[in-house]
Amino acid sequence: MIRLLIADDWTLFRQGLRALLEATHEFEVVAEVADDMELYEILRTDLRVDVALVDPGISGSDGVELLRKLNVIRSRLPILALATNREPGYAMHALRIGAAGYFTKDSPTQGLIEAIRRLAVGGQYLCPDVAEQVAGQWRRGEAGDRSHPALSARESCVLEMLVQGRTGSQIAAALCLSKKTVSTHKSRLLKKLQARSLADLVRYAAEHKLPVTTRATREWRSEPPPVS
Repeated sequence: MIRLLIADDWTLFRQGLRALLEATHEFEVVAEVADDMELYEILRTDLRVDVALVDPGISGSDGVELLRKLNVIRSRLPILALATNREPGYAMHALRIGAAGYFTKDSPTQGLIEAIRRLAVGGQYLCPDVAEQVAGQWRRGEAGDRSHPALSARESCVLEMLVQGRTGSQIAAALCLSKKTVSTHKSRLLKKLQARSLADLVRYAAEHKLPVTTRATREWRSEPPPVS
Protein backbone atom coordinates (compact mmCIF):
# COMPACT_ATOMS: atom_id res chain seq x y z
CA MET A 1 0.00 0.00 0.00
CA ILE A 2 1.43 3.38 -1.06
CA ARG A 3 0.90 6.02 1.63
CA LEU A 4 -0.06 9.45 0.29
CA LEU A 5 -0.34 13.02 1.50
CA ILE A 6 -2.59 15.42 -0.42
CA ALA A 7 -1.97 19.17 -0.13
CA ASP A 8 -4.51 21.38 -1.89
CA ASP A 9 -6.67 24.27 -0.69
CA TRP A 10 -9.80 23.07 -2.53
CA THR A 11 -11.73 20.76 -0.18
CA LEU A 12 -13.81 19.15 -2.93
CA PHE A 13 -10.70 18.47 -5.00
CA ARG A 14 -8.92 16.81 -2.05
CA GLN A 15 -11.93 14.72 -1.14
CA GLY A 16 -12.56 13.67 -4.72
CA LEU A 17 -8.92 12.78 -5.26
CA ARG A 18 -8.84 10.77 -2.04
CA ALA A 19 -11.95 8.80 -2.99
CA LEU A 20 -10.60 8.14 -6.46
CA LEU A 21 -7.21 6.91 -5.29
CA GLU A 22 -8.39 4.83 -2.35
CA ALA A 23 -10.95 3.10 -4.57
CA THR A 24 -8.04 1.40 -6.34
CA HIS A 25 -7.07 -0.33 -3.05
CA GLU A 26 -3.49 0.46 -4.00
CA PHE A 27 -3.18 3.77 -2.16
CA GLU A 28 -3.89 5.03 1.35
CA VAL A 29 -4.25 8.76 2.00
CA VAL A 30 -2.69 9.23 5.43
CA ALA A 31 -3.05 13.02 5.56
CA GLU A 32 -4.80 15.96 3.89
CA VAL A 33 -3.75 19.59 4.32
CA ALA A 34 -5.28 22.82 3.05
CA ASP A 35 -2.44 25.34 3.42
CA ASP A 36 1.33 25.60 3.25
CA MET A 37 1.91 26.05 7.00
CA GLU A 38 -0.05 22.91 7.78
CA LEU A 39 1.93 21.09 5.10
CA TYR A 40 5.27 22.13 6.59
CA GLU A 41 4.10 21.18 10.07
CA ILE A 42 2.95 17.68 9.16
CA LEU A 43 6.11 16.92 7.20
CA ARG A 44 8.20 17.81 10.24
CA THR A 45 6.54 14.95 12.15
CA ASP A 46 7.49 11.29 11.85
CA LEU A 47 4.38 10.44 9.82
CA ARG A 48 5.36 7.98 7.11
CA VAL A 49 4.50 9.27 3.66
CA ASP A 50 5.62 7.56 0.46
CA VAL A 51 4.49 10.23 -2.02
CA ALA A 52 3.17 13.77 -1.46
CA LEU A 53 0.70 15.22 -3.98
CA VAL A 54 1.11 18.98 -3.69
CA ASP A 55 -0.44 21.98 -5.43
CA PRO A 56 2.60 24.33 -5.55
CA GLY A 57 0.30 27.36 -5.37
CA ILE A 58 -1.54 26.20 -2.25
CA SER A 59 -2.84 29.16 -0.22
CA GLY A 60 -1.37 31.57 -2.75
CA SER A 61 2.16 30.35 -2.13
CA ASP A 62 5.12 31.08 -4.35
CA GLY A 63 5.29 27.59 -5.89
CA VAL A 64 9.02 27.65 -6.43
CA GLU A 65 9.82 28.64 -2.85
CA LEU A 66 7.36 26.08 -1.50
CA LEU A 67 9.04 23.24 -3.42
CA ARG A 68 12.46 24.39 -2.25
CA LYS A 69 11.32 24.43 1.37
CA LEU A 70 9.74 20.98 1.12
CA ASN A 71 13.00 19.67 -0.26
CA VAL A 72 14.78 21.03 2.81
CA ILE A 73 12.26 19.62 5.28
CA ARG A 74 12.12 16.15 3.70
CA SER A 75 14.71 15.81 0.99
CA ARG A 76 13.94 12.16 0.31
CA LEU A 77 10.17 12.53 -0.02
CA PRO A 78 8.96 12.30 -3.66
CA ILE A 79 6.80 15.33 -4.45
CA LEU A 80 4.27 15.17 -7.28
CA ALA A 81 3.37 18.74 -8.23
CA LEU A 82 -0.35 18.96 -9.07
CA ALA A 83 -0.56 22.11 -11.15
CA THR A 84 -2.78 24.03 -13.56
CA ASN A 85 0.20 25.60 -15.31
CA ARG A 86 1.17 23.96 -18.61
CA GLU A 87 4.20 26.17 -19.25
CA PRO A 88 7.08 23.74 -19.97
CA GLY A 89 9.66 26.14 -18.52
CA TYR A 90 7.85 26.22 -15.19
CA ALA A 91 7.40 22.43 -15.16
CA MET A 92 11.06 21.77 -15.81
CA HIS A 93 12.09 24.31 -13.17
CA ALA A 94 9.81 22.58 -10.64
CA LEU A 95 11.58 19.29 -11.36
CA ARG A 96 15.00 20.89 -10.99
CA ILE A 97 14.32 22.37 -7.56
CA GLY A 98 12.74 19.45 -5.80
CA ALA A 99 9.63 17.98 -7.41
CA ALA A 100 10.00 14.38 -8.58
CA GLY A 101 6.98 14.66 -10.87
CA TYR A 102 4.75 17.21 -12.56
CA PHE A 103 1.09 16.52 -13.35
CA THR A 104 -1.50 18.97 -14.68
CA LYS A 105 -4.87 18.73 -12.96
CA ASP A 106 -6.85 18.30 -16.16
CA SER A 107 -4.79 15.31 -17.33
CA PRO A 108 -6.33 11.79 -17.47
CA THR A 109 -6.73 9.94 -14.17
CA GLN A 110 -4.73 6.94 -15.34
CA GLY A 111 -1.73 9.19 -15.80
CA LEU A 112 -1.95 10.28 -12.17
CA ILE A 113 -1.95 6.67 -10.98
CA GLU A 114 1.04 5.93 -13.18
CA ALA A 115 2.83 9.02 -11.84
CA ILE A 116 2.33 7.97 -8.21
CA ARG A 117 3.51 4.45 -8.90
CA ARG A 118 6.62 5.73 -10.60
CA LEU A 119 7.50 8.18 -7.83
CA ALA A 120 6.93 5.55 -5.15
CA VAL A 121 9.77 3.44 -6.58
CA GLY A 122 12.16 6.34 -6.97
CA GLY A 123 11.33 7.41 -10.51
CA GLN A 124 10.26 10.72 -12.03
CA TYR A 125 7.23 11.75 -14.06
CA LEU A 126 6.29 14.55 -16.46
CA CYS A 127 2.72 14.53 -17.76
CA PRO A 128 2.49 13.82 -21.51
CA ASP A 129 0.98 17.17 -22.56
CA VAL A 130 3.84 19.16 -21.00
CA ALA A 131 6.45 16.60 -22.10
CA GLU A 132 5.26 17.01 -25.69
CA GLN A 133 5.69 20.79 -25.48
CA VAL A 134 9.20 20.38 -24.06
CA ALA A 135 10.14 17.96 -26.83
CA GLY A 136 8.71 20.29 -29.44
CA GLN A 137 10.73 23.22 -28.13
CA TRP A 138 13.95 21.23 -28.21
CA ARG A 139 13.22 20.05 -31.76
CA ARG A 140 12.81 23.69 -32.83
CA GLY A 141 15.80 24.83 -30.78
CA GLU A 142 13.56 27.07 -28.66
CA ALA A 143 13.97 25.56 -25.18
CA GLY A 144 14.31 28.24 -22.53
CA ASP A 145 17.81 27.47 -21.35
CA ARG A 146 19.18 27.26 -24.90
CA SER A 147 17.45 30.39 -26.20
CA HIS A 148 18.37 32.49 -23.18
CA PRO A 149 21.62 31.16 -21.69
CA ALA A 150 21.87 34.20 -19.40
CA LEU A 151 18.41 33.62 -17.90
CA SER A 152 17.07 31.19 -15.33
CA ALA A 153 14.24 28.84 -16.34
CA ARG A 154 11.72 31.01 -14.48
CA GLU A 155 13.03 34.21 -16.05
CA SER A 156 12.71 32.61 -19.48
CA CYS A 157 9.14 31.65 -18.68
CA VAL A 158 8.28 35.17 -17.48
CA LEU A 159 9.86 36.64 -20.62
CA GLU A 160 7.77 34.49 -22.93
CA MET A 161 4.58 35.35 -21.07
CA LEU A 162 5.38 39.08 -21.07
CA VAL A 163 5.86 39.20 -24.81
CA GLN A 164 2.68 37.16 -25.26
CA GLY A 165 0.89 40.20 -23.83
CA ARG A 166 0.03 38.82 -20.39
CA THR A 167 -0.26 41.25 -17.50
CA GLY A 168 1.73 41.00 -14.30
CA SER A 169 -1.37 39.69 -12.49
CA GLN A 170 -1.97 37.03 -15.12
CA ILE A 171 1.64 35.89 -14.98
CA ALA A 172 1.54 35.78 -11.18
CA ALA A 173 -1.57 33.59 -11.24
CA ALA A 174 -0.22 31.26 -13.94
CA LEU A 175 3.16 30.74 -12.25
CA CYS A 176 1.90 30.73 -8.65
CA LEU A 177 3.94 33.83 -7.80
CA SER A 178 3.21 37.16 -6.15
CA LYS A 179 2.85 40.23 -8.37
CA LYS A 180 5.88 41.69 -6.59
CA THR A 181 7.97 38.66 -7.58
CA VAL A 182 6.86 38.98 -11.21
CA SER A 183 7.78 42.67 -11.15
CA THR A 184 11.23 41.76 -9.79
CA HIS A 185 11.73 39.23 -12.58
CA LYS A 186 10.70 41.81 -15.17
CA SER A 187 13.25 44.27 -13.79
CA ARG A 188 15.96 41.61 -13.92
CA LEU A 189 15.01 40.74 -17.49
CA LEU A 190 15.29 44.34 -18.58
CA LYS A 191 18.70 44.61 -16.95
CA LYS A 192 20.07 41.28 -18.23
CA LEU A 193 18.84 41.81 -21.78
CA GLN A 194 19.84 45.50 -21.76
CA ALA A 195 16.25 46.44 -22.55
CA ARG A 196 14.38 49.61 -21.61
CA SER A 197 10.79 48.59 -22.34
CA LEU A 198 8.39 45.83 -23.33
CA ALA A 199 9.11 46.79 -26.94
CA ASP A 200 12.77 45.87 -26.47
CA LEU A 201 11.76 42.53 -24.95
CA VAL A 202 9.50 41.87 -27.95
CA ARG A 203 12.39 42.59 -30.29
CA TYR A 204 14.55 40.14 -28.36
CA ALA A 205 11.82 37.50 -28.52
CA ALA A 206 11.40 38.01 -32.26
CA GLU A 207 15.13 37.64 -32.83
CA HIS A 208 15.11 34.37 -30.90
CA LYS A 209 11.92 33.13 -32.61
CA LEU A 210 9.81 33.12 -29.45
CA PRO A 211 6.00 33.38 -29.80
CA VAL A 212 4.81 37.02 -29.90
CA THR A 213 1.13 37.93 -29.82
CA THR A 214 -0.58 40.61 -31.86
CA ARG A 215 -1.13 42.69 -28.73
CA ALA A 216 2.55 42.73 -27.85
CA THR A 217 3.49 43.53 -31.43
CA ARG A 218 1.03 46.45 -31.49
CA GLU A 219 2.59 47.86 -28.31
CA TRP A 220 6.04 47.53 -29.84
CA ARG A 221 5.07 49.30 -33.08
CA SER A 222 3.10 52.07 -31.39
CA GLU A 223 5.79 52.93 -28.84
CA PRO A 224 7.82 56.01 -29.73
CA PRO A 225 11.50 55.35 -30.43
CA PRO A 226 13.85 55.79 -27.47
CA VAL A 227 15.71 59.05 -27.16
CA SER A 228 19.37 58.54 -27.97
